[in-house]
Amino acid sequence: MGAAVILIGITAGVPYFTGCNRGPDQTPSQVIQKWINVYPADLAQAAMLTTKTMRKGLSLENWVRHGQGVLAEFRYIEGQVVSENVNGNKAEVRVDTKISSPLGKHLQREQFRLTLLDGNWLIEEQAVVMGVPAPPPLS
Repeated sequence: MGAAVILIGITAGVPYFTGCNRGPDQTPSQVIQKWINVYPADLAQAAMLTTKTMRKGLSLENWVRHGQGVLAEFRYIEGQVVSENVNGNKAEVRVDTKISSPLGKHLQREQFRLTLLDGNWLIEEQAVVMGVPAPPPLS
């Protein structure tokens, strides 16, 4: 996403601008890739990618504190974005993930819903997609 700049005029031979209308620094897919890279190893960084709705109403600090014990044995091994759909300030990203949990390593498809807030895409909801064929093995 590029930056849009509005040129108003020239004063003393130097152009000046009324403002700089920049889009989000990261696409929804890039936010999800970052999530996969940091969650749950760095819950403080992961929390910064979420809305309060995703955190079930918890503050950033309480969400991190609550998740530390619960997620100790879970981790993403890798993930690959399957699709991204953006509609205004809402987005949906589907990802095939390989995870490690107390049940072993397995593949699953996850769906993330994101909202654009204050110029940043934030994760509002995450769910495992049920009833889809097993995703192909990830390299």
